[in-house]
Amino acid sequence: MSARAAIAQAEAAGVHMRLDADGQVRLSAAAPPPLDLLAELRRHRDDIARLLAAERRPAWAAVAPKRLHGIYMPGDPDPLRDGLLASARRYLLPLPSSARGLGSACAEGEN
Repeated sequence: MSARAAIAQAEAAGVHMRLDADGQVRLSAAAPPPLDLLAELRRHRDDIARLLAAERRPAWAAVAPKRLHGIYMPGDPDPLRDGLLASARRYLLPLPSSARGLGSACAEGEN
């Protein structure tokens, strides 16, 4: 018997299977299932877990990237930011020393 056949037989016997957060297959039924069915489910436990996990995946998961790239952290190189800063330093005139820092002083003085 295959894992799919064991799942079908369990559903026909009224056994509901779900995958918990740890990846373990959990069974629930109104009445105790037959012992031979439980033996088949134990034998195919890993395959059943894979099948239940595949059913639980959302439809967009097939087209989603498999691995996400690393999360950006402050201090990591950023070509866009670094290029914009280099361009601004190259082409924009520096502020006169009397105008530097006035933005924060004005904001603090306005109460």
